[in-house]
Amino acid sequence: MPNEFKHRDSFIFKIDPRVKLIWTLSMMALTAFVFSAYLYAGLTIYLFALFTISRLSWSRLLPACRIFLIMFAITFLLHTLFGTAGGTVYFHIAGIKITSGSIHDGLLYSYRIMLFLIIAAISDMSTSAIDMADGILKLIKPLRHLRIPVSEIATMLFVALRFVPVLTDEARIIRMSQMARGMKTGGGLIGKIRSARMLVMPLMMGAVRRADNLSLAIESRGYRVGIIRTSMREFVLTWRDEVFVIVTLAFVGILLWVDRIVVS
Repeated sequence: MPNEFKHRDSFIFKIDPRVKLIWTLSMMALTAFVFSAYLYAGLTIYLFALFTISRLSWSRLLPACRIFLIMFAITFLLHTLFGTAGGTVYFHIAGIKITSGSIHDGLLYSYRIMLFLIIAAISDMSTSAIDMADGILKLIKPLRHLRIPVSEIATMLFVALRFVPVLTDEARIIRMSQMARGMKTGGGLIGKIRSARMLVMPLMMGAVRRADNLSLAIESRGYRVGIIRTSMREFVLTWRDEVFVIVTLAFVGILLWVDRIVVS
């Protein structure tokens, strides 16, 4: 999702970007490898509470959720119609079998994608693109000893993070300009495809133009490949980071303990 950073006076904005990146990867890994309903319920409560306490905007998250509704629906249908899980058979025709197990898997994987979206939104909406790129650079900095161009990787990630909202705004401006000129696309699926086709070409031309201008700007500022660069801001772990990590580990530990007791 595009970077929706807007600074607020909240503790999550003061957390070290490196800690938030590690937290994001860890929570996504936990979400991907757990299958217990109790763990999913606990993770849901934790993420929604963290999102609310962090004073992040629900109104900015819901539009992204609407965009991913198609992905949710496709995931549910694929697992429901073509899943191999057993259980009570509700429908069976022409090789397509819908069972209670396939419906369960469809709901499980669709809900998992939604949790991924919320985890990414918490990190994305509370971290600026510059801090996120610097955090990634600090985390992968030891790979420099393996002759991996970590500075160039961080620069590419930063440019990508900055380009997504810019291209989104440009697409909106192009669409409004076309509508102001009386462009008619018609309704239905064919109309949407025709509208997208008319949008792609000017959007690609604008992206190429911006990339060319960006490359000239970078070169004019003395950017050279292979040179070790420093950062204006040095990240230092504080007591907020320690409290955030301890609380998260304690909560996850309690969830795993409760789930083990319930299962056993």
